[in-house]
Amino acid sequence: MGVLLIGLGSGSSDAKGKKSPQVQESKAKEPLSPFSLKVPVNVVVVSAIATDKQGNPVKDLAVEDFKVYEDGKPQPIHTFAKESYKAVQAINGEGTTGSNYSEPDPPGDLPQFIALMIDDLTSPAYESLYRTVEAVKKYLFEDFRPGTQFSLTSTSGRIQVPLTSNPEVLRDQLATLLAKLDKRPILQPGCAQLTESQAMAIDKYLTSGTIPRPRSSSQQDVEAYLQAGGSRLSSLLPEIQVAIVETVVCEHLEAGYLAVQAAADRLSSMATVVFSESHYRRRAMLNAVRQYIRSLRHFEGRKSLVLFSEGFLSEPVRYELQDLVDTALRSSVYLSTIDIRGLYTSGLDATSSVSLPASGMIENKIPVMGPNGGGAVVERIPAPHILGAKTLVMSNGQSDQNAPLAQLASDTGGIFVHNNNDLYAGIKRAVNLQTFYYIL
Repeated sequence: MGVLLIGLGSGSSDAKGKKSPQVQESKAKEPLSPFSLKVPVNVVVVSAIATDKQGNPVKDLAVEDFKVYEDGKPQPIHTFAKESYKAVQAINGEGTTGSNYSEPDPPGDLPQFIALMIDDLTSPAYESLYRTVEAVKKYLFEDFRPGTQFSLTSTSGRIQVPLTSNPEVLRDQLATLLAKLDKRPILQPGCAQLTESQAMAIDKYLTSGTIPRPRSSSQQDVEAYLQAGGSRLSSLLPEIQVAIVETVVCEHLEAGYLAVQAAADRLSSMATVVFSESHYRRRAMLNAVRQYIRSLRHFEGRKSLVLFSEGFLSEPVRYELQDLVDTALRSSVYLSTIDIRGLYTSGLDATSSVSLPASGMIENKIPVMGPNGGGAVVERIPAPHILGAKTLVMSNGQSDQNAPLAQLASDTGGIFVHNNNDLYAGIKRAVNLQTFYYIL
């Protein structure tokens, strides 16, 4: 029920029902009353999912087991119902299915829509995409449920299989799925491979005056530079320290003067390129997910979207991220996310590219002009900690990229699957979670 409030004014009128010119003039000068629309809400429908410690749905709860609060105040539960769609199989800690759960109630009249979307825009590793495709193949061949509407898409738009209940339509796409995905890496203009976190830190904190330089090549200015701490490399963020040391080594800048300062100058432009392309891909990816979710809002039924991604940095796109959450909530779409990187490693692996100084020191040559001609003073900067800093940078980068995936799942009622190589089990968890729920 809606109440429409419209401000109406009254004025004196003549015998024929027409307002006098004086009244008309005074009304023209008055500001118009703001239009307001009030919609009182007496009932709110809450869809609740209950799971045990293993993430399996709990199906034997009663209305007494639930409490609903609004602004900290308990609210009455007027109705209580259970809804289910398809069979639910529990998944144990090893990722295999178990039989400790009985079949739920028969599916209702409303269909279930499952959208599988692979994020191939944020430059995931080939190994991650391969694992994802294999997991999707296994799920569609072994767990396709009759009556369920499935779709298969990618954020790049190269894969677009619309919702269908015919498994053969999806399976026909599996043979060429990996080949169609966008596997272009983010452009790296320098020999040092910058992560998104490094590029953002450099773009934000490394300016032309961040690393000091001697005012001139005179003996006095060079001595003043060294006494003030020299380049002060150790005072920079680990992300920037690692990038500078690697750039000095891999581009052989120690052969020239002011190697640290030269590396910083090059990194500024490199980071801008990497950060700009990463930002473009992040926004394009979020826009693709948002647009697809909007296309689901007109469907009546249980709607879930499973996003496979390596994650991304949330700070540059926090507004787009919130807009995506709002769109999912308004479209009644439950968004689950799966980190396709699999099991995390705390150290560097064979695929990691690290350029380290052989002596553990960076030689930063400072030109000096003296009475007998030119020379150089060598500023020796210890860099034995760079390997540990590189590991820390990569670990922090993984955590930063995980945060928005976890937020998307938490804010929309889905789950976040991470630190697990069994992506197939992750798909089953995400889909099974939406097959049994309570309506309050």
